Amino acid sequence: MLKQSATYAQQIAKLREHGCVITDEAFCEKILSRVSYYRLSAYFLTFRMKDKSYAPETDFNKAYELYEFDRKLRRLLFSAVDELEVYLRTQLSYYHSQKYGSDGYMSATSFSARHDHLAFISRVNNMVKSNGRTRGRFCCVDTTEPSPCALL
Repeated sequence: MLKQSATYAQQIAKLREHGCVITDEAFCEKILSRVSYYRLSAYFLTFRMKDKSYAPETDFNKAYELYEFDRKLRRLLFSAVDELEVYLRTQLSYYHSQKYGSDGYMSATSFSARHDHLAFISRVNNMVKSNGRTRGRFCCVDTTEPSPCALL
């Protein structure tokens, strides 16, 4: 059965029913309006007991601090992963284009025998079609020519 939507006041009441200590209701409502009850509820699992109530002295602010720590850590990790992805793509692109030419990826002989080159080329073509605007800015607009390896 689909749960009914609850007002912020009802969500706060539900948290209190489970044993959550809320010292600043206005702050709690502000956080619920920005983060959502559902997302924040995962951070209360640490405090949850077998009967589904929260451990004594479970404080809303502590759960929110866990959320904030997780959010900041996630942002830091995603930023690092993004930098790593760009770096690896740059290194692979440079190596491959220097060894096989800018369009060397188009030839199956540039890869090992285990490489499913037809599937790879199909994915490349789909990517180029879906991202034609970027391709047009950096190289010829004629989509019959292969994109340089560096643009993939």
